[in-house]
Amino acid sequence: MKTRHKTKQIQKKSNLLKSNLAIPFSILFSAFPMLTSSNAVSAEADAPSAIQPIMIIDPAIEQREIHEAAIDTESFEVGLFTGTLAVEEFSPHVIHGLTASYHLMNRTLLQFNFLQTDVGRVTAEKLAARSLLKDSDREFVHYNIMMGYNLFPGKSFYGRKHKFHSSIYLFAGAGMTDFAGNSSFTPVIASSYRVVLTDWLTWSLDFKDYIFERDFQNDKKQTHNLEFSSSFNFLF
Repeated sequence: MKTRHKTKQIQKKSNLLKSNLAIPFSILFSAFPMLTSSNAVSAEADAPSAIQPIMIIDPAIEQREIHEAAIDTESFEVGLFTGTLAVEEFSPHVIHGLTASYHLMNRTLLQFNFLQTDVGRVTAEKLAARSLLKDSDREFVHYNIMMGYNLFPGKSFYGRKHKFHSSIYLFAGAGMTDFAGNSSFTPVIASSYRVVLTDWLTWSLDFKDYIFERDFQNDKKQTHNLEFSSSFNFLF
């Protein structure tokens, strides 16, 4: 009896020990998958990410060739101008004339001008209410030759789409003036803003000062006679 009793006690202790050992192992085995998965995640996070190649997109843009009008092979210009002429002490009058130019070098220009008009009444005539000049003496005829230098070559922009070659010229020269029954040597100074519109056409805006000595009604003096005009010129 005592032997059986001891055997049962030993079996109970053995079963209790097994149950106590089984609990930690079950916890350990249940936590092992979680540990392995977390290690795998951390390993993936620590692993260097693969470098993706960068794709460069090269757009197929067709370059357009832009042609700008310019004076390249052309050397001569011939045109007509119109504007106003203010003869000193006389009323301003509309003028028309002829101009011809020859491009000597890149920035120099030789120019010939001719104009003819009939001037208005002098101030003294308005005050006296009578004519002091014959009708034939009112004819103003002038011609000159000038040399011009391109001070400011460049480009002019008109809006966003229009661009033209342009220049500002300074001229100096001399000519002859027939007016009021006298023929006088006439120095001339001038400035011109010139724009190349096409390969065969230019436009200019001109200011000229004709300086000559005038003998009128026993009053002999040097006069400045101002012209403001515009011209269109054909290139060839």
